[in-house]
Amino acid sequence: MQLWEEKALIREEGRSEGRAEMLVKSVEAMKNFGIDLEKACEGIGITVEEYHRAKEGR
Repeated sequence: MQLWEEKALIREEGRSEGRAEMLVKSVEAMKNFGIDLEKACEGIGITVEEYHRAKEGR
């Protein structure tokens, strides 16, 4: 693998981690306002399973 390919892969992994963190923070914020997990996930357009995977990957 060439250096530019490694850098591109690292950038992509960073974006994925950033997205996962944002999903978790969004759901947690909604839960703080009394919205249940299912509705919070539905509100931001993800499934509960996607939320759990994002939370595990943080």
